[in-house]
Amino acid sequence: MKRWFKKIAAVVLTVTTVFALTACGGSESGSGEVKDTISIAYDAQPSTFDPHTTGAIATAEITKVVFEKLFEMDADGKPQCQLAESYTTANDNKEWTFNLRKGVKFHNGEEMKADDVVASLNRWLGKCAQASKSIQTNGEQFEKVDDYTVKISLENPCITMPYLLSNFSQPAVIMPASIIASAGTGNLPVDKLIGTGSMKFAEWSVDNYVKLEKFDGYTPFTTESSGSWGDRTVYFNTAMIYFVTDTTTRINGLETGEYDISSNIFYSDFDRLSNMSGVHYEFDDMADLTIVMNKSEGSRLHDPKWRQVINYAIDLDTIFEAAIPTTGTTKFYSTNACYYAKSSPWYVDMSQSVKQNKEKAKQLLAELNYDGTPIVMMTTEAYPFLYNATLVMKQQLEDVGLNVTLNVYDWGTMLTKISDKTAFDLYPMHYPHDNNPS
Repeated sequence: MKRWFKKIAAVVLTVTTVFALTACGGSESGSGEVKDTISIAYDAQPSTFDPHTTGAIATAEITKVVFEKLFEMDADGKPQCQLAESYTTANDNKEWTFNLRKGVKFHNGEEMKADDVVASLNRWLGKCAQASKSIQTNGEQFEKVDDYTVKISLENPCITMPYLLSNFSQPAVIMPASIIASAGTGNLPVDKLIGTGSMKFAEWSVDNYVKLEKFDGYTPFTTESSGSWGDRTVYFNTAMIYFVTDTTTRINGLETGEYDISSNIFYSDFDRLSNMSGVHYEFDDMADLTIVMNKSEGSRLHDPKWRQVINYAIDLDTIFEAAIPTTGTTKFYSTNACYYAKSSPWYVDMSQSVKQNKEKAKQLLAELNYDGTPIVMMTTEAYPFLYNATLVMKQQLEDVGLNVTLNVYDWGTMLTKISDKTAFDLYPMHYPHDNNPS
């Protein structure tokens, strides 16, 4: 986090393996003297910036400087105390107590206290299915002990609590209790999205840009930083994040200096851009490219034999090479069925677990008495790597005898369709690496 914002310009690819190209202009970043305003070309606009209500990467990436959590992940994939100062667990991990940092200020000037943490975490529990299934057995809730202490008592143990509370996607961010009370059941608008981070929302012009401003009340509790944990100080006053869906426009804007940062560039442009004067790049294990299958009751892929057909039909290396092509000798992906980054303590090498077997797929289709009813896939052109992966996957499914219908949506519509279990059978999607086994 701190390293990312101390640079003047970067190109970031947010898939599986991420590389950042950094072009320095003006003063060297280490001096603390950087541009007053940075301009960012971002490839996709989320439907909401409310982190509690969505797992969209765009929301998580843009809001990670606006909000903080009780815990943040360090570079080794381990949760460290951020807004929490310390914690204890008792009764075989059934009772968790969190001691809060004192003097932490929200963007509205209020001090963060237990009421805010309780309101935020209970709202998050109600919105995040992963968290609620891992934590709640009988409707358990976070409770206030005193102004700077929060606890939760569980019927069943939850050994991964710090991992859940530090998760990047649909994060357990802390907001003022008064804001939570005004939210109702819907998404919070940006003028209500108040956090403790080093930047705050200033304006959202839908389909155009979102403007973030430096929060002068931000005081780091440490000068250290590792991964997302620690000092989140930014060294500029304003970030203008423009929603630019065309990849070529983002790259051209980076080269001309119109944009300081561009997300999700073409991998084929890596060699040219990395050789630009004043540019260096970094690699980071970022996210999974995943095939999401509709397993809801009554759907075709609810049957595990149907899901086996899909798995046997596809060749991961071919799909990845189409989505994220190797450039020269640089390979930007690894085909491994593990959900966790290699830096995670939960990582297991599963690279040999899924292998294409077309004859097995055809055999299973015959056993299922497949009648030619189309398999409905969906995708978006907002992320070219997802679109390209879909095209190859579609061909591979057709090669074993499946009839495939492909529906292509803009990003906002795609996010809406995901929650409609009648709209699809499967689609490719990328997710940040999970931090915990749940």
